Amino acid sequence: MFAARGNARDFTAEDRLRYREALERVRYELRAGPGAPRFEAVVKRERIAEEVRIEEKKARLLRDYCGLEITEHMIQEELSQMKSTYQRPELVLKIADALDRDPRAIVEFWVKPILVDRYLRACVANDPEFNAKTREYAEELAKTPDDEIAESPGWSRISFSLSDPSISPEDSEALLYLQPGERTGAIESPFDFHVFRVVSRQGETVTVDAAYVQKLDFEQWLEAQP
Repeated sequence: MFAARGNARDFTAEDRLRYREALERVRYELRAGPGAPRFEAVVKRERIAEEVRIEEKKARLLRDYCGLEITEHMIQEELSQMKSTYQRPELVLKIADALDRDPRAIVEFWVKPILVDRYLRACVANDPEFNAKTREYAEELAKTPDDEIAESPGWSRISFSLSDPSISPEDSEALLYLQPGERTGAIESPFDFHVFRVVSRQGETVTVDAAYVQKLDFEQWLEAQP
């Protein structure tokens, strides 16, 4: 792995296009099978320019909408995490070669976009305004009369153990003391709002009627932003 030192230089618009194209070429070559068309025949320069524009838009939204900048500390932590978890050193070398093995370019065009995308998605997913209508719909579902649940779209019956490590602490806590016929309010997860109505319980095994409402799509939100 390559550590970035010093201040990142100002890359020109042509630099951004060239490095983005080099990374796209690496990704394409990894996905393409035998007999696949040449990269230039599939990935047009207009698409590369659009990807650059989207990355710049994400960075601006992270700053202006979320009030967050990617710091040197975040970058170094990500580099350390990559170093300890990446299982394909040959891929790292391919990416480094595509970026001229320039530590500043590696940060600017590989590491930083990963962080920007991750933090922007988390910011949007946890924005109460962004998900207000979705939450309201989940809260309305929570009021569905018992005798209508079986016929109501969006509801399904499932069973699980409260000791299952895949069950979130929020779900376990909400269901811990509920008895058959009782229900939760709208519970928020990173991806949805959901409601449980307890049907039966035996020890730690709970059978519930469950309704899940997916949060709004990030890509649609991003496209709608100026």
